[in-house]
Amino acid sequence: GRYADGWMPVGIGAEEYAQKMAYLDGVADSVGRPPLTGSMFPLTVLGESRAQIDAALEASPLAKLILLYAPATLWQRYGLEHPNGPTCRGTADAIPHVLDPHELRSLAQCIPKPMVDEFMMYGNADELTASLQPYARAGLDHVVICDFTAFVHAPEVTMSLMGSQLPRLVQNLRAMPARGAVRSPAPSRAVSA
Repeated sequence: GRYADGWMPVGIGAEEYAQKMAYLDGVADSVGRPPLTGSMFPLTVLGESRAQIDAALEASPLAKLILLYAPATLWQRYGLEHPNGPTCRGTADAIPHVLDPHELRSLAQCIPKPMVDEFMMYGNADELTASLQPYARAGLDHVVICDFTAFVHAPEVTMSLMGSQLPRLVQNLRAMPARGAVRSPAPSRAVSA
């Protein structure tokens, strides 16, 4: 708010996003600046449905190792220790290539589905749009998709999903009202993708 025009977190829940966005807007207001552009970098996996992706994660649990990029605090909430240690901040500290591959294969089997749900968004375009709506109500103006679809699906399935689901997701996001349309008298605009 005081030194920046926007904010773009990764791996944050809608409630925490709303709290932090309100705090940052308050800081901006206190120094006479307009509200920040609320952005987000959600880790996503596209599929035909959440159920289809759940099945893919069960069939190939190694895909759950996407959570190596989650902070140790998330692992601790599920009674697990992050392979990069208890102070790992996630993406900033994750160094997967130094970890033992045999241990990682075993670890992947232990990562619970709720932990995956908490760290990333997945589903078809409509399900992802529904997941992003609480963020839009909290101040989300701009989304940069961090796509992990290829971690879960075979290349031909990934390409098919990019052709069928990604355009629909972009269309949905462009139709979603942005915070500026709700909070201020400024002209209405849609969430940009």
